Amino acid sequence: MKINFTKYLLFLLLGLTVQTMGQTNLDVISGFNDSSVAKIKSNFSYGTNQKIYLADNFSSGYSYFHNKLFSGFAPLSIISTKPAVRSKDSVEVNYFIEKISVEYGEVFRKGILGDFYVSRSIIFNANYAIKGAEEVQNSLNYKFVDTIKVDEIKKVESDPFIFTKGEPPKEYVYPTLLEPVIALGISAAVIILFFTIRSK
Repeated sequence: MKINFTKYLLFLLLGLTVQTMGQTNLDVISGFNDSSVAKIKSNFSYGTNQKIYLADNFSSGYSYFHNKLFSGFAPLSIISTKPAVRSKDSVEVNYFIEKISVEYGEVFRKGILGDFYVSRSIIFNANYAIKGAEEVQNSLNYKFVDTIKVDEIKKVESDPFIFTKGEPPKEYVYPTLLEPVIALGISAAVIILFFTIRSK
């Protein structure tokens, strides 16, 4: 029990953590887009004769989502020609991704000699309009927040897709020359505490 107490103290001082890398920025953003498509699809009934014309008003930066939009509407019937007349059987769906942003907060450290971490915030804003016998408009807003290690930022971003990248956090200035002194001081304190407890 005495040894376990010493290990526990060392754990608290150093801020040791075991954490595996979570989702990439592209994973989170793709999940938001899939949720958006599912939300739009919920306006339609399967097994009907509805013909759907999809119009994705994406900027060039978001062209990645074009195929995902069309594949997401399967097995509904998609037509390539815009309906000349609005009706319940032939509708036009306009889907627009307004904003995707990735933001990193201030760098902080877990424990005296622990790893550097940063908060990550991913925002996905879109809207859609369904033009048929009736017109339906709605906005879709999602936000994801978590904490990742600073050295994992490059790993969670995807180079081909600019929308997965955020402004790098400001470099965390830390008196690295003091780290060896702090480490030696902590080690000495733990050793002294360990033998003090054993002697009692």
